[in-house]
Amino acid sequence: MISDARDYIRARFSEEETDLHEHLDAFNFENIPENLIDNAYHISLSLGSEVQLGNCFTEESITATVQVFKSTFNDEITTFDALMDTAHNIKLRAINPGLWVGTFKRVTVPSITASPIDTNDNIIRVTMEWDFKMVFSAI
Repeated sequence: MISDARDYIRARFSEEETDLHEHLDAFNFENIPENLIDNAYHISLSLGSEVQLGNCFTEESITATVQVFKSTFNDEITTFDALMDTAHNIKLRAINPGLWVGTFKRVTVPSITASPIDTNDNIIRVTMEWDFKMVFSAI
């Protein structure tokens, strides 16, 4: 199920950084209160392409965009490096086939980028793009 992708992302985040907390909104990260944005992350999922694998199986792509927010507290370089290291470690955990569950065929994190948010340049936003290939059987 698509919820398996969200659960997988949550598990990789909690393994790496216990201070991070998820902002539980299906679409909007922009409504994270300023007092809660430090160490927050937001997951947005979408279904992509589909390939039929015979009569009863389908391989589907699920894309997740995960945005992680961290206050710089006047030490931008140290915060930037630490957050990028955390994102990279989460990626290395994510691509480990030994952690893939159920219907997962492949998990990749092809992109990790950093930027300030528009409303506060003292907060770094790291955006991670995740790609899941999952195989499902007909029900």
